[in-house]
Amino acid sequence: MLLLALFLPQKANNVLAVISDAMAGGHNVVAMLDSIAAAEGCAGRGKEDGYDVMVGYTCFTDFKEHPRILNKRLNSTAAGRYQFIYPTWAALKKSLNLPDFSPLSQDRAAIELIRQCGALQDIKAGFVKRAIVKCKRVWASFPGSASLYPNGTPQPERSMKFMLDAYTKAGGTIAADFSNVQSGVA
Repeated sequence: MLLLALFLPQKANNVLAVISDAMAGGHNVVAMLDSIAAAEGCAGRGKEDGYDVMVGYTCFTDFKEHPRILNKRLNSTAAGRYQFIYPTWAALKKSLNLPDFSPLSQDRAAIELIRQCGALQDIKAGFVKRAIVKCKRVWASFPGSASLYPNGTPQPERSMKFMLDAYTKAGGTIAADFSNVQSGVA
């Protein structure tokens, strides 16, 4: 497997996930995929917009399987646009019957992780902040995730503003939050 070290800036394109809106369950879901890739530091990197990036920003070229290469410095096998660690990927590949580690398979697997967090319907409805909070146990870059790693994580935690900016840049819509509005009923 050929490995290339790449440190490229993020692209300025809006939506970069390969899955269609229809297959993902709506454009908000696709926008969430782009915000995850941005948070994980993979959007716009590598030759395949992060789909070919391993933790530490080294790239792989063969999409037949998860590269399953341990970054000893970071003690992680994370790879792909959504930085799947190998055990997580193996379980998703089996449960979803994914044929490979291609961009489409990665998108489908990330959507399944969102669903497993109980956040998929929130995203579809535009309740993105709620979805981000629900998904922080999966992606260490999400706001509030640092408290889940008492020994620290080598990955920087993104702010909620960063996540929402990436989501809206990708064309995601955020539902109005009326939870703090007082009822006009006397």
